[in-house]
Amino acid sequence: MNLKKEDRLLLDCLGVEDGASPLDAGSRLTASDLKGAIEQALRHYITPLLYQRLKRFDSSGVIPADTMQALHENYNWNAARNIRLFHHLSKALKTLNNAGIPFIVLKGAHLAEVVYRKAGERVMEDVDLLFRKNDLALCMKILKEVGYYPYSSQLPLDIHWDIDLTVTPLSIDIKEIWDRAQPEIIAGVETLVLSPEDLLLHLCVHLAFHHLFRFTGLRTFYDIKETIRHYQGQIEWEQVRHRARKWGAGNAIYLTLSFSRDLLHAQVPDSILSALEPEDSLPEVKSWAFRQVFQKRYTERPLSPYFWKLWKSGSAWEKINPLLKLLFTPPEFLSQEYPTSYGPFRSCLYYLVRFKDHSFRYGRSTWRMLTNEEKMIMLAERENRDMAMREWLSPS
Repeated sequence: MNLKKEDRLLLDCLGVEDGASPLDAGSRLTASDLKGAIEQALRHYITPLLYQRLKRFDSSGVIPADTMQALHENYNWNAARNIRLFHHLSKALKTLNNAGIPFIVLKGAHLAEVVYRKAGERVMEDVDLLFRKNDLALCMKILKEVGYYPYSSQLPLDIHWDIDLTVTPLSIDIKEIWDRAQPEIIAGVETLVLSPEDLLLHLCVHLAFHHLFRFTGLRTFYDIKETIRHYQGQIEWEQVRHRARKWGAGNAIYLTLSFSRDLLHAQVPDSILSALEPEDSLPEVKSWAFRQVFQKRYTERPLSPYFWKLWKSGSAWEKINPLLKLLFTPPEFLSQEYPTSYGPFRSCLYYLVRFKDHSFRYGRSTWRMLTNEEKMIMLAERENRDMAMREWLSPS
């Protein structure tokens, strides 16, 4: 797997802990190399991390002062944004605690406050909260009353009732997730977070199935690296192996942990990789995942995997069923997409609104497919290949 020079610089900065600086050979760095590394860091939401590493290693002043200043400003902006997010998150969590609603803080906020060495290093687009399904209506009502849901610029929230919301069904027992959750202080409030093993598995599953290793891959690999470092000695690796198999995500967990170790030197034990290593198609899948991580962002507007399934070969039902799932999403999803409370009968009217919105969104793409537009045919082939890889990640 060949890496561009700028990608190698970025990985060296993120992967090294002690010893030689990745900038020892900095005299050979060009302005183009630095620009490429920064662009890749922006794409993966790890620019604050890159700044901290360059500041640490650039004792000889290899990096131009204006470049370091721009990175410094980006770091300060993210740190300030995180401070504002945690300020509002504290208010929201206190409100939920006062109402007696249990919740688990997922991913970004957990990582930024507890796992990362500096909270300003972790970029957060939103805050993910997990609720029990029976509490959804009440929690949404309370969060709306205090102005934090669904459309808050101060605190963008992503409400979950499961940690598997992908098109590939996994066998994740959400009750067991709750039973294993651990107490923690987030934003100054007593809350619950995932157990170290479940956090690690959730990061792997989210990157593999939700993102297909695109866009934020390097950030998630670093999340995994820091999670293992922070919970060193606490992670029960046999439980990681057992749950990966039980969830039906052994291949995905193997691939994600393998890349975390290969690219960023995460301390993943040989034993867990040996236990999860697949028997088939590994070189092909690794090459695919590698391209997914480092390729440029799609220029086309992303469309639901359910849409692309319409253009796969198969029976009429195999094509219609995904379309029905796209149009008639569960009411829990509907309540997040539109400003309506979860549960009431009137929310069903929003299915008509959704049909109108999706007709507008997918109508042009459908026409382009029906007229065999070359670019759309190529996109369909790529998406179908991605779906085949997703099936490999979760073997039946």
